[in-house]
Amino acid sequence: MRKLLYLTIILCWPVFGSPARDNALFKVDVYRAGELGYIEFRIPQLVVAKSGTLLAFSEAGKTGLDAGDRDIVLRRSADGGRTWSRRIEVIIDHGTSRVGSPGVLMDDGSGRIHLITAVDSARAIHATSDDEGRTWTEPQDITEAFNDFKKHIDWTHFDTGPGGGIELKRGRFKGRFILPVYVASKERVRSGVIYSDDRGATWHAGGLTLAGDLDASEAAVYEASDGSVHINMRLSGRVKEEHGRNRLVSSSSDGGITWASGKRDPQLIGAKCHASALRYSWPEEGKSRVLFCSPRHKENRVRLSLWVSYDEGRSWPVMRRVVHVSGAYSSLGRLPNGDIGVLYETGAARRYEMMSFTRVPLAWLTAEQPDWRRRLAEGEALTDAGRFDEAIAVLRDALRAYPENWTLRYELGRAQTAAGKESDAMATYKKMVQDNPRDLDARWRLIGILRGKGDIKAAIAACREVLKVDPENLTAKNTIRKLSAPAAN
Repeated sequence: MRKLLYLTIILCWPVFGSPARDNALFKVDVYRAGELGYIEFRIPQLVVAKSGTLLAFSEAGKTGLDAGDRDIVLRRSADGGRTWSRRIEVIIDHGTSRVGSPGVLMDDGSGRIHLITAVDSARAIHATSDDEGRTWTEPQDITEAFNDFKKHIDWTHFDTGPGGGIELKRGRFKGRFILPVYVASKERVRSGVIYSDDRGATWHAGGLTLAGDLDASEAAVYEASDGSVHINMRLSGRVKEEHGRNRLVSSSSDGGITWASGKRDPQLIGAKCHASALRYSWPEEGKSRVLFCSPRHKENRVRLSLWVSYDEGRSWPVMRRVVHVSGAYSSLGRLPNGDIGVLYETGAARRYEMMSFTRVPLAWLTAEQPDWRRRLAEGEALTDAGRFDEAIAVLRDALRAYPENWTLRYELGRAQTAAGKESDAMATYKKMVQDNPRDLDARWRLIGILRGKGDIKAAIAACREVLKVDPENLTAKNTIRKLSAPAAN
């Protein structure tokens, strides 16, 4: 091992924090591409420590390849996510190996943090921290737990997490630690769990899920009020059209050792992407609430949304969007004041440009949806169906009632671009930039249109404008370099 760092961080920074426009949600960027030489930060894991400190774990990549040089890093916040430690703590670095998919859970009694991660998707290691991530034990090899899965599938590689682990609170398996994992052979991919009954001293293979000929990989787990364990899985591999884009779900009544046959949840539609789940409250706290977070789009990792279930995941009557633009993998945590913390991958110019954090008050999540959201949904559906002129008409009408609504304006620009009305879309985005010069989303939409038209000189100038408001923007620097090359002209 090259590095096992233990840093005490004092300085904090706001990192491009701002209210999240129409949602009235606070948003802050926790990691940004280019920091510490990493070109992307992926696989968010949010942990709320016993003191209330927030820990934001990430898989940080020196390359954009899943199998490239990747490390596990950490930032912390002592003020509920408003500011984050300036320095990035590198927890595990194995040279040029991929250390990825951090699976993290907290011992609710002692506060000990457990980190389980995979090295080159072939070896599992486990480290712990008793001081909220400031120092870590030397990682121990626990690959034997995954070798036990070979009784069921002759795996060639596996991954820990990336969903966070849980400690069971009820029933005969109370106190058991459970972490979602998946294993893959040349033919199949199967979701499952590993577990510990001795507070993380030893780890064992649990059960693997089955869903007919469907493959499932990255998963999230939560405990139901009756003590059963529920798993919510990403469809993997080639998905036939008749399978749709629904999540796969299953449950276990024996603490994750065996699983009911997996089935699709018709209410949870999303792109092939990791999602997160959280037991927010128990029935004795007034109401049972389980939260689910995922992109709400059949193909693309956009429109990151939160769902609420009051019946252990059988139905999801509440859904609200948290992020309108790019939003991919996510991780949830209940903050000390009752807000919901969401750590997620996002970007303005590309998907994994930054990892951001937003706070979602429960009252906001469960409040009646405003009228503009109904109109937005109508416009989006029309655009997705290719009925662009109708979508533009609906969105323009909505903007007459809500002229300053950023989300409606962004969606109008998207519809105009899809309809081939680039001049109208540019006017929409230029007005957004004029109203808010730090609006990188609108700026990159403009740059995309300019590049599509072949106006390289104007695209470079627009990238330079990005650097005026965000001098360290790695994507802008790389785009200028690429467009300035002779082949681009």
